[in-house]
Amino acid sequence: MKKLARTALETEVVVRTHEITRNDSIRDCEVVVRTHEKTRKDSIRNCEVVVRTHERTRKDSIRDCEVVVRTHKMTGKDSIIDCEVVVRTHERTRKDSIRNCEVVVRTHERTRNDSIRDCEVVVRTHERIRKDSIRDCEVVVRTHERIRKDSIRDCEVVERTHERTRMDSIIDCEVVVRTHERTLKGSLGDCEVVVRTHETL
Repeated sequence: MKKLARTALETEVVVRTHEITRNDSIRDCEVVVRTHEKTRKDSIRNCEVVVRTHERTRKDSIRDCEVVVRTHKMTGKDSIIDCEVVVRTHERTRKDSIRNCEVVVRTHERTRNDSIRDCEVVVRTHERIRKDSIRDCEVVVRTHERIRKDSIRDCEVVERTHERTRMDSIIDCEVVVRTHERTLKGSLGDCEVVVRTHETL
């Protein structure tokens, strides 16, 4: 992958995939990602989103509505004026409309809709659907033909999936999800997200 040029926000991105370390210095936000049996940590202080999955790198700076997408054999079109992004990669179609803070992602014949204006997140990947309604602190997770709804009014989450029991104490609005060797921790107070996928510790 090539190194991004500096933008007006002095955003630097260095991407090294395939068992290599990736470090993104996004203004005050720093991101270190190790994929393929490695650890990924996203520090999103100013509500910036960085997503990396399987040779795919996506960096969304939603504060100033900038989107950078890199992925193998991927065609990305970024219209930063209207803050719209259309990406096709690996038989996937992804469209991000950030003008109204809405994100629609289609991957693996599924649809993902993120309404960030009301702090709602819907993620569908590999027969897994996760919806986080952060405004009212509600979480709905569908995974493997199961439906799970967590009411986090008192900041507690209990999840049972695949003979596992999980209880999360979300006093400071933190969410931890473990399913299929995947651990997702989101500290929504400081906007930090840690995701470990595919045999990651």
